[in-house]
Amino acid sequence: MKVVSSLPGEINRDELMKIIGVKDRMYFMRSYLKPAIAAGFIEMTFPERPRSKNQRYRLTERGFDLLKTMKESK
Repeated sequence: MKVVSSLPGEINRDELMKIIGVKDRMYFMRSYLKPAIAAGFIEMTFPERPRSKNQRYRLTERGFDLLKTMKESK
């Protein structure tokens, strides 16, 4: 998962899009962010306010486990 391996810590959507190299916000949300959240790899810092201007994203414990597995398989 490209989002999991690109997440350096807590980061906002625009910064993450820039790191991954995606410019279209809707494409990014549909193809990267929402699937990673649904799979439990990433979580919002303010889940009760998903549209907050201060919203940031971070890895969950499951996301850290996936990242560790990805690094070990290289």
